[in-house]
Amino acid sequence: MVLEEFIIYLLVSLVILFFISLGFRNRKKVDEGYMFNYFRLSYRRKMIRTIIMLPILALILFIVYLAADWDVIVIVILLSAHFLLSIIQLLYNYYQWKTKEKGTESVE
Repeated sequence: MVLEEFIIYLLVSLVILFFISLGFRNRKKVDEGYMFNYFRLSYRRKMIRTIIMLPILALILFIVYLAADWDVIVIVILLSAHFLLSIIQLLYNYYQWKTKEKGTESVE
C-alpha cells in the first residue's frame, strides 16, 4: 500500500513538473538577481543553485534520519542517490550553459 501511494505521488509530481516546464520553455531566462522559480533561471544560475542546495539538502536528509526510525542503509542509499542525481544535474546544467554561451558568441 505504501509503495502504491509513493508511485502515485511520484507520477503526479512528474506530470506537474512537466507542465510547469512546458509553460516556461520559451520565456526569457533570468541570469541576475533573485528568482524563486527554478524554471525561469538560466543554466548558469541553475548550476549555481544546485551547488548551493547540495549540502543543504544533504543536511536536511541527515536531520530527517536522526528524527526518523530508519536503518543506516536507508540513509546511505538516499544520500548516495541525492549526491549522484545532484552531480548529474550539475554536469547537465554546466554543459547546457557552455553550449548556450558558445551559441550566443557565434551570433555576436
